[in-house]
Formats: sequence, structure tokens, C-alpha cells
Amino acid sequence: MLVPISVSEDFDIYGAEEFSDRWDIKMQEKEDCIPKEIEQAEVVFDGYCIAIEALIHSFVIKPVYMRVYRRRWKLAGTDKH
Repeated sequence: MLVPISVSEDFDIYGAEEFSDRWDIKMQEKEDCIPKEIEQAEVVFDGYCIAIEALIHSFVIKPVYMRVYRRRWKLAGTDKH
């Protein structure tokens, strides 16, 4: 499977599924990727955001979709994301 290099720098592949009409590649944000804006704040990991889906290749047989899951953060001790 082909994944753009710019995406693979910040995301890890954690699964791939073949369906009758397409391929899905699932990717999660790497654990060491913490946004610079929140490095100094006291934040905690709070799951993943809704996946972003993009068509990355459309071969003759089946299209290949990439599902990207970004990590979600919240301020420690609050519900503010």
C-alpha cells in the first residue's frame, strides 16, 4: 500500500482492510506528536477525534482510502478540549 510520506511522518499505520469495493488504511497520530501550542500546558490525552477520510489512490480494481485519526487533548482536571 502507498501512503504519502508527509502523512507517515506523523502517523502510524495500525490496520488495513479490504472490502469488496475498496481498501481502507487506518492511521493513528504518533504518540510523541504533541502540538507545540500545548506543550507547556498541563494536558491529558482524551481519545481520538472523528476520522478524516481521504481517497489516496484510485487503481483500476479498487480505490484506496486513508482514515486518519488525530489525538484529542483536554486541559487536566477540566472538560475543555
